Amino acid sequence: EWLAVGEHRLVVTGTYRGMARATGGVVEASFAHLWEARAGRLVALTQVTDTASWAAALVPAEPASPD
Repeated sequence: EWLAVGEHRLVVTGTYRGMARATGGVVEASFAHLWEARAGRLVALTQVTDTASWAAALVPAEPASPD
């Protein structure tokens, strides 16, 4: 979702989805970006995301127990 915030700012919200290459862990993390532009150029970007989801995706999976 894209929301104009004043003349020079834009808030973008959404969800990152993917897989950690190192562990195969799946990540699904909400985010919000605040973009600020001046003279047609991006001058600032603030990103907020669910870091717990990213951290959990980087934890190696437990090995399967031999039965």
